[in-house]
Amino acid sequence: MAFEDFGQKVDLTRRIREVLINYPEGTTVLKELIQNADDAGATVVRLCLDRRQHSTTSLLSPSLSAFQGPALLSYNDAVFTEEDFTSISRIGGSVKHNQATKTGRFGVGFNSVYHLTDLPSFVSGNYIVMFDPQGAYLPNVNSSNPGKRIDFVSTKAMSFYRDQFEPYVVFGCDMEKRFPGTLFRFPLRDSNQARESKLSRQAYVENDVMLMFEQLYKEGVFSLLFLKNVLSVEMFVWDEGDVGQRKLYSCRVGNVSDEVVWHRKAIMRMSKELDGGGQGDVMRDEYLVEFESEEVVGDGGSEVKKRSDRFYVVQSMGSAKSRIGGFAATASKDYDIHLLPWASVAACLSDGLSDNDELKLGRAFCFLPLPVRTGLTVQVNGYFEVSSNRRGIWYGADMDRSGKVRSIWNRLLLEDVVAPAFRYLLLGVQQILGSTDSYYSLWPTGPFEEPWSILVEHIYKRIGDAPVFRSDVEGGQWVTLVEAFLHDEEFPKSKELGVALLQLGMPVVHLPNVLFNMILKYAPAFQQKVVTPDAVRGFLRQCKRVGSLNKSYRLALLEYCLEDLIDADVGKHANNLPLLPLANGDFGLLSEAAKGSLFFICDDLEYMLLERISDKIIDRDIPPNLQHRLFAIAKSSKSNLAIFSIKYFLKFFPNFLPTHWRYKSKVLWNPESSHDHPTSSWFGLFWKYLRNHCEKLSLFGDWPILPSTTGHLYRPSRQSKLINADKLPVFIRDILVKIECKILNTAYGVEHPDLSLYVCDADFAGVVESISDVVSSAGGIAQTSFDNLRAEDRDELRGFLLAPKWYMGDCIDGSIIRDCMRLPIYRVHGEGSIEGAIFSDLENLRKYLPPLEVPDNLLGHEFIASSSNIEEDILSRYYGVERMGKALFYRQQVFNNVRILQPEVRDRTMLSVLQNLPQLCVEDASFRECLRNLEFVPTFSGALKHPAVLYDPRNEELWALLEESDSFPCGAFQEPNILDMLHGLGLRTSASLETVIESARQVEQLMHEDQQKAHSRAKVLLSYMEVNAMKWQPYQLNDDESTVNRIFSRAATAFRPRGLKSDLEKFWNDMRMICWCPVMVTAPFESLPWPSVTSMVAPPKLVRLQADLWLVSASMRILDGQCSSTALSYNLGWLSPPGGSAISAQLLELGKNNEIVNDQVLRQELALEMPKIYSIMTSLIGSDEMDIVKAVLEGSRWIWVGDGFATADEVVLDGPFHLAPYIRVIPMDLAVFKELFLELDVREYFKPMDYANILGRMAVRKGSSPLDAQEIRAAILIVQHLAEVQFHEQVKIYLPDVSGRLFPATDLVYNDAPWLLGSDNSDSSFGGASAVALNAKRAVHKFVHGNISNEVAEKLGVCSLRRILLAESSDSMNLSLSGAAEAFWTA
Repeated sequence: MAFEDFGQKVDLTRRIREVLINYPEGTTVLKELIQNADDAGATVVRLCLDRRQHSTTSLLSPSLSAFQGPALLSYNDAVFTEEDFTSISRIGGSVKHNQATKTGRFGVGFNSVYHLTDLPSFVSGNYIVMFDPQGAYLPNVNSSNPGKRIDFVSTKAMSFYRDQFEPYVVFGCDMEKRFPGTLFRFPLRDSNQARESKLSRQAYVENDVMLMFEQLYKEGVFSLLFLKNVLSVEMFVWDEGDVGQRKLYSCRVGNVSDEVVWHRKAIMRMSKELDGGGQGDVMRDEYLVEFESEEVVGDGGSEVKKRSDRFYVVQSMGSAKSRIGGFAATASKDYDIHLLPWASVAACLSDGLSDNDELKLGRAFCFLPLPVRTGLTVQVNGYFEVSSNRRGIWYGADMDRSGKVRSIWNRLLLEDVVAPAFRYLLLGVQQILGSTDSYYSLWPTGPFEEPWSILVEHIYKRIGDAPVFRSDVEGGQWVTLVEAFLHDEEFPKSKELGVALLQLGMPVVHLPNVLFNMILKYAPAFQQKVVTPDAVRGFLRQCKRVGSLNKSYRLALLEYCLEDLIDADVGKHANNLPLLPLANGDFGLLSEAAKGSLFFICDDLEYMLLERISDKIIDRDIPPNLQHRLFAIAKSSKSNLAIFSIKYFLKFFPNFLPTHWRYKSKVLWNPESSHDHPTSSWFGLFWKYLRNHCEKLSLFGDWPILPSTTGHLYRPSRQSKLINADKLPVFIRDILVKIECKILNTAYGVEHPDLSLYVCDADFAGVVESISDVVSSAGGIAQTSFDNLRAEDRDELRGFLLAPKWYMGDCIDGSIIRDCMRLPIYRVHGEGSIEGAIFSDLENLRKYLPPLEVPDNLLGHEFIASSSNIEEDILSRYYGVERMGKALFYRQQVFNNVRILQPEVRDRTMLSVLQNLPQLCVEDASFRECLRNLEFVPTFSGALKHPAVLYDPRNEELWALLEESDSFPCGAFQEPNILDMLHGLGLRTSASLETVIESARQVEQLMHEDQQKAHSRAKVLLSYMEVNAMKWQPYQLNDDESTVNRIFSRAATAFRPRGLKSDLEKFWNDMRMICWCPVMVTAPFESLPWPSVTSMVAPPKLVRLQADLWLVSASMRILDGQCSSTALSYNLGWLSPPGGSAISAQLLELGKNNEIVNDQVLRQELALEMPKIYSIMTSLIGSDEMDIVKAVLEGSRWIWVGDGFATADEVVLDGPFHLAPYIRVIPMDLAVFKELFLELDVREYFKPMDYANILGRMAVRKGSSPLDAQEIRAAILIVQHLAEVQFHEQVKIYLPDVSGRLFPATDLVYNDAPWLLGSDNSDSSFGGASAVALNAKRAVHKFVHGNISNEVAEKLGVCSLRRILLAESSDSMNLSLSGAAEAFWTA
């Protein structure tokens, strides 16, 4: 088994003895184990006295048998880290030294276990560690390596040394897999070991451990009180023979929660913040913790005694910028002493404890309790500098260097951290204990020794401003020394004053004499406070509860506070006193003038009007003498009392109306349902007040104060006036209501000299201005405001506004006329929308009086439908409405709406326009041009088009080209006189390029609807193109074209205008792309390649003449008919040779199914057409198209050999024989295309290897089938040819056997002993048995075909029969040849 040397490497025995001298025995050992578990982060600690005697059979060493007896076990649920292993292997110099939050930072605490044992050990994670500082028990240890660490998981130690490791099988440890915790085992030192021990001569028995458990239980609460992680400590005993351990004691945190755990780890959080450079204030944490202790008593543990204790804990961390924080930084830098400004205090709050109870007697802690009494009644924990044996803290004036540093540190910790924490402790327990004896028992009240006397002094210094004293005021209240008042019994009416002050909360306190003496001793700044008028005024200024007094008490206080002051001094000396009686029942604060809220003295009218600001008005229901005194103070103008006026009314006006009303032009006033709206009675008072006290209404111009008949209030505005409609006719008033005009409600006495600035009169201008204001508020859209008016309402309003009386004397302002023009009250023509009528304004769309003698159904919304001549006269004279002329009428009303008119109305009107065209052109010289550009002529489809894009249907040629199209007028527009008028407007009378294009597009469109009709129309167009193609020739034809065509071409292009050439090029390009050309649908020959299409027309670019039928039929369409026009063929691209892709596609399809052509007619056709194809292909040599041809034809049958098509591998330009389909020679008539064939990888002649490959292809093709007679002849010829050549490499040659099947030559035999195999004579010189054997051989071997001579067979690798038989006989016969046999073999 592998062992790893491990242990403490110092003079351990002596060093350990020194540690044990300084460290006391007893519970100190157990506390150190708890402390180490807390540092490791454990939450549970279990201690167990193991009384059992374990087996000694399988131990690491026989010397270890002495340690298999009783032992102390210590378990916690934390796992050792490598740092922990390193730390525990040292004595002093702990790695925790620099870890401020670790309790055991001195590195010697663990070694106190040597009080109990000579051989401590522990299990954690995968390891078991055993210490033998004497080097006397473990194998292979010495002073340099006084211990062992064993990975018991990987080494399977349990299986080898079960007895050694069996004692560790407890608390979830099985010594086989990783242990998620730590288990210490300390075998108790017996008397024999004590006699020989170099560590300690003290022996420990089981009862000693039981006493330690009992003592630890008594101190269990203190052991857990200030720890960070450990939540419970349990103690067990495991008696011999028991199956498990039995619990004796336990102590645990009773109120465990995430919050409590979080509080207990406060030091870790705060130290991280401190290390992170935090420069904030002192960090503090407070919480309540409960501890539950249990003791099992009675026989067999039948009874459990329980106890519960509560502690209030305050934890505090000094800041880095504080005095103690700076000292800690200096100590770390200069002395390498790492200090943490951390402390906490805890008070036991358990009920029923005497003052002498252990939990009430104050002790000092450095996380764990120290054997130091403080004299306090609370527990003090701090990051003290204590002695390494944890027996006391450093303190004294006679120290130097590091000792002095540690002494100063402890003093600063008490002054700057513990004392403030104690202050917060007192504040914290107030809510729990109240003002009870238990609370005051926590105060330090006795004599104290240093350094605790320093702590007490600073505690009293820091509680002066803390509310730590209880007063009976208001049933009890916590107050500070500064706040407390002593009652003066000699003051007159002291009883009544005392009652008032108590009700107001003046803190009067009574303290125990001993505590009072301590305060006098440590807080001399405390002075008694006596009640005086000035003191009462000062108290009332701070008091927040004066409002709790009834009115009589407060009026009495007001008289008392004013008694020693004159009127002019009241504002200065009685300021901030909440004693002014207000109309709303509250009380206001007195203050100097202009420094506080004003309060007003009012008369009766103002008192009623100002009810909403009753909090600003002095109550009139007070004693007369006090009212007179306040009036006198207001007249002095030295305080915040004043006489009310209009100036103040304007200031407080927002209190009477909702604040969001301000600056709003219109608000809804509904006092019945909205409590914040002013009432109707208040509004009457308000206008009464304005009449009597306000000179200008503009002072209230920001507020809506003008009431309307709709229940709204409006803001006074000269631009948006209300109207006083009292004098208007009833029907006009009703119309204004429907329009939602602002009509003044005069029921509230709304009268004022300035009212005419904001309210219109009841006349023409007033009505128009009022309506215009409504229109403007609706975004300028008048129609929206008039939606509620009926047609008769609009007529009534128009009649009122156009009444002649308003226009007499031309006194109406032009702006009013313009506003009136914007009103939608004028009847116009058109389909009705308001009870059959349409109304409009006169501004947005210019209005006209209609032309005379024009049908009403053509009149639109632009034309006024006046009800009388008087209206027309006024509209014409004052509103600028003119009568429209007919020409302008047609252009604006008919031409612009020609597409939306009913067809009958439209056509009838336009025919009338055409008939009256001369007269209309006189009225408007541009009328004809306007009509020329108008789409008004109907076609057969119902569409409207310009005259210039249509054709005269009387032209038969045009009719033939564009029959049934939308290119001709229809209906009445086909009348001769109308067509003549349309000629003047651009009607076409002859065909043009556009006509032809249009005809072609019609064919293309018709193709998707009716194939047969499209084909018929395409025939017509083709005939027309043949006749007229010459005159559309953009270029002169080539020299090889006919002389006649050239003459006509020159004649047709001689007088062509400039720019026509490009038009012609575009024309022909378009014609080549449009799908209009008639094509053949079925192939004229059965074997002709033909695409699977059904369309009967195609674009010319995909069409070829019938002369090119055999050249391109596979990929292009063939013209259905003949084209006699060279010009047409030329311009449509039919005279240029087909492209390489079309030719190659044709060859590809021809060769697919025509390997052998037996049809003589087809042979003749192909014999005529193939030279044409090859000729075209030859012309492509060297061009990019040749690459396309090569790619398409590669590996396919495309070569015509006279009787079919072959691939390039099967043909040769020149060869000795033609053996289809294996060997083909290109016919002589195609030899002229030798260059083409060579370009496309056709061989000029066959090489011997090619012939051999032909035989191989024959063998593959035939398989196991015999060759027919023709194939036999072909094979024999090839074989004879191959016998005459010489091969320079090994070649596999196939030969026919006697059955006509092809086999490799090496698999065949030629017969050079025919007499042997051909004889049937049984009397041969050989015995019968030999003859039978030879015939059997004959049946086994494959003999070459009889037409192949032995010489040829020999040359081609066929085996000799005689040699085969000779070889076989020599192998199978073990005898020598007789003379006769020898003669036979050599015959």
